[in-house]
Amino acid sequence: MANGFCVVLRDPSLVDSDKIVSVLAGYFKEPLFDSRRKAKHSWGFLGVDLSPEDAERLAAAASAAGVESVVLPSDRIVSPPNPVPVHWLRAAPESLYYTIGTTSEEKACPWDHVRLLAAVPLKEEITIVKTVHEGPSNEARMIGLGVMMVTGIPMGMGKGKDVKKITQETELYLHLDVFIEEAGVLRRLHVNANQFNFSSLGNVQLTGGLVNFRLLLQTLDRHAGSVVRNRGFWGFLSNRPLSGLGYETRADYEKELRWLLSIP
Repeated sequence: MANGFCVVLRDPSLVDSDKIVSVLAGYFKEPLFDSRRKAKHSWGFLGVDLSPEDAERLAAAASAAGVESVVLPSDRIVSPPNPVPVHWLRAAPESLYYTIGTTSEEKACPWDHVRLLAAVPLKEEITIVKTVHEGPSNEARMIGLGVMMVTGIPMGMGKGKDVKKITQETELYLHLDVFIEEAGVLRRLHVNANQFNFSSLGNVQLTGGLVNFRLLLQTLDRHAGSVVRNRGFWGFLSNRPLSGLGYETRADYEKELRWLLSIP
């Protein structure tokens, strides 16, 4: 983050509140339409890179509207660490268990060392390259047919060729990030539903990536106690339409993570 101060929501449950729109409209003296658009992408940040005086005024305006916030120096905003791919993860009453890399050795993390559970559906464009064999062109066919009609001699229609076809497709990917603290170091355990071994669910495992992803989140939720969950996590648990969770880009999700990891 740049220099200055940020005003962030203290209560994650208020991120969807119309109160946020009202606070922004009143403080920045802008139409509700503009404030609604700004609130949609605020992800817990009411203001960023503000002077100390402006930050305190914004926090006071939020408090007057019943919105609890906190002023933080920009250098106190936590940047999420790089994700560590996890292909096996299970929840038990005493700890979270997981494996990383190619080893099958389970590591344990007590629940009081888990900082955040965050889930998100993200649409991502993928490039697909296919090699297809194409026959002779219509022009080559017509030339061969014309020669045959004039000479009576059957002519070849030309050779086919292999052609690379490049297409762009949009796929929906389901992601889970579990942030844990080990020896004072923040780690980001990352689950990509397409590459996860859902056999960790045991006999409750079903067919289908989305349903198993929800089951995985349910098992975590059952044992995680007061660990903070993000909007996406709650959205999956409540079976809300994924398109209505508000994550338009990966940047939205990463901004939400910075906020939730920074709340004192």
